[in-house]
Amino acid sequence: MTVNLKAAHVPAVIRPLLAAVIDASAAQNALHHRLTTAQLPDRPALQEQYDEAAVGGKAALESLAAATIEHAPQMRAAAANAFAASIERARGHLAAAETELRDAAEAAALHAQIRPGKPTLNTGSERANRSEARGICMRAAGELRNLELPANLPELG
Repeated sequence: MTVNLKAAHVPAVIRPLLAAVIDASAAQNALHHRLTTAQLPDRPALQEQYDEAAVGGKAALESLAAATIEHAPQMRAAAANAFAASIERARGHLAAAETELRDAAEAAALHAQIRPGKPTLNTGSERANRSEARGICMRAAGELRNLELPANLPELG
């Protein structure tokens, strides 16, 4: 069975059990590698260690599985909190990206506005506004602004 839970997404009571599964899996994988690359005379002892690690890994996995059942409400709450925190961080990154795109659009407009031998004092001309790079940046900034992220997870019955 594959376990792909993140410690940051589960309640504190589950984290040590998750860490035990991860550690047991790593130990078992390391022993498997040693077993498959060992000289023939060394293999029986390594096989015994591997078998013990497999039993320990199975026990750790069973403990984690039982705890996720027992603490399902806390698991759901922790996942919802992690989701909300991630969405909030994403909103901040999107707002920063929008600001950077608008700044890039202004720089592109300035670039398009500059003509040799002519003063460049602003970027409000039609020439500047027609800049392809400016248009791409402004469209991307608008898409980020209009992007709708979910506020929270639905309650399950």
